[in-house]
Amino acid sequence: MRNKMCLSVILSVVCVVGCGGPVDENSHKIAQWAIDAGGKLTIADHTLNFSSMEDLPADAFGITGVDLQGTKIKNEDLEQLVELKSIRYLGLHSTTIDDAAISTIVKLKSLERLELSNTLITDKGLKQLDGLPKLRKLYISNTAATQEGVDALKKKLQNCEVMYF
Repeated sequence: MRNKMCLSVILSVVCVVGCGGPVDENSHKIAQWAIDAGGKLTIADHTLNFSSMEDLPADAFGITGVDLQGTKIKNEDLEQLVELKSIRYLGLHSTTIDDAAISTIVKLKSLERLELSNTLITDKGLKQLDGLPKLRKLYISNTAATQEGVDALKKKLQNCEVMYF
């Protein structure tokens, strides 16, 4: 009986440690790109932001958030993120991305929070965001978007809180 209990405890520990979100096969490559750009990462099972490769796990991991606020990324740079399976947050505040980036962003189907404040996004870009079915919070202050464009998006994404002022 004691041996069965020990085996049960060991299996439980292995399962808990091995659990978490999906693992991104190229997690280290994507992490290196984001960190080199001046960004930060959040990974599955962690609440900390990582801004150094040395702090990341040695094995592949799932990336749940990428914050590129204030970096010099370009629209085409976002293609790096397309293969992420479980990204829930993307922060692009104060970057020069514009409507052309949205066609890449909408490929991130697991996205729940998107920060586009202080970017060059217009109503044209907002129209494409209805391709993000899980989006729950969108920040679009200080953009070229209009109240009319925001209202149209709110009708399409009724479960999404849009922060616009």
